Amino acid sequence: MDTTDWGTWLKQYNDLLLERLDRGDLPYYPPGVVQAVKAGWLGKDAGTEAEVQALETRLGLRLPPSYRQFLLTSNGFLQVGMLVPRLYALQEVDPFLALEKDDLEFWLSWQAEAKETYPQDDDTGSFLQHLQALIAISEKEEAGTARYILNPERINADGEWEAYYYAHWRPGAIRFESFWGLMQYEFEYLRDYVNPPAQNP
Repeated sequence: MDTTDWGTWLKQYNDLLLERLDRGDLPYYPPGVVQAVKAGWLGKDAGTEAEVQALETRLGLRLPPSYRQFLLTSNGFLQVGMLVPRLYALQEVDPFLALEKDDLEFWLSWQAEAKETYPQDDDTGSFLQHLQALIAISEKEEAGTARYILNPERINADGEWEAYYYAHWRPGAIRFESFWGLMQYEFEYLRDYVNPPAQNP
């Protein structure tokens, strides 16, 4: 996937998000969200190569291709009306546990207890097995725990990191081969919500 592909895809995603939005709820959103909706674009200016490299230096990691190109196309993205409210700008990306300091004891306890409960290859087991390495790339659900996470310890032949849609109510985490796969999942969910498939009589 190149930057042009992301640009086209994000335009389609943007239009679906705006179509889904309940305009009656708009006054309750933060001013920045209201302004973006009125402008008709939920994305941000493109990140620069220098900014992306600075994030990679801070994390000590080379970002996976699809996520890297996303940041170079739009440095963050609002998802108004979705459970995960927005994708972080690259300056906000951080290790998952660094953003969960208040619940760190819980996470480490759950990881220790779950080693004998969950196989390493299932969704929850994989998430917990790699807990200390996980990178959070989105804001958390306002009234819950849903968040997008990348795993730099599981990399495929294309250099893509495994991605998770984590939420305690799913339960555990849904795994995807890449950030691109995760975003395709969200796009298809949104498309089917806005334009439900025809039901057979």
